[in-house]
Amino acid sequence: LSAQAELLRRFDTKYIVPLSLLPEVYASLPSTTKVLTVNDSHSTSYGTHYYDSTDLHTYFDHLKRRRKRFKIRTRFYNQPANGYLEIKLKMPRGQTQKVRWGLNVNEVANPIGEAHISLLNTALTDNSYAPLTHTYHRTLETTFSRATLFDPVTSERITVDAHLRASVPGSEINLGATHAIVEIKSARQIGQSHRVFTHMGLHPMSVSKYCVALTALRPELGGTPWKSALRLLAP
Repeated sequence: LSAQAELLRRFDTKYIVPLSLLPEVYASLPSTTKVLTVNDSHSTSYGTHYYDSTDLHTYFDHLKRRRKRFKIRTRFYNQPANGYLEIKLKMPRGQTQKVRWGLNVNEVANPIGEAHISLLNTALTDNSYAPLTHTYHRTLETTFSRATLFDPVTSERITVDAHLRASVPGSEINLGATHAIVEIKSARQIGQSHRVFTHMGLHPMSVSKYCVALTALRPELGGTPWKSALRLLAP
């Protein structure tokens, strides 16, 4: 899958889909669609730690829809067992650029150190961003299960994230009891998968796991752009 459609630079289109509707979504996709299987399972557990500054500048940069914004996270894929440090940057024309580096799984939950900052700064400057000026600490943890679908004809990848749980120290919330966050990752802004979703009456939504979950756990932050998503994910 990584060789055929790693799509580290891509357009991301997100939907919130009722779990009960997923079988119909799958049935509506082209017959060429394949499902990623790891260790005989169509679902993989993901654990993510998000990092932000004390004043949560990456959260508020997304809230204000700043032209240049990014998210920093570490991620652990339970099957197979590996981990990554990742940064996702918003690029011109609405594209997303993801840069990642392998981590020992035992280091995924560690604080961001000087060596990590150096890697992140290289990715930022390579993409015409300024280097980091804040100190970053862990602000949120999430877990979810992901199914991944891929159409080799269009090179579109679809991820279906269900059973999302998020936590900050002293508080936890379930955001995946009735709906999944479904994302089309594509080299084109509109492709075959987008048309399938539109035909089914599914429309894109503004949803970021980090921003939605932090808004749910810390409502004093405001988070107006994600309130519609929260009404579905945390009814």
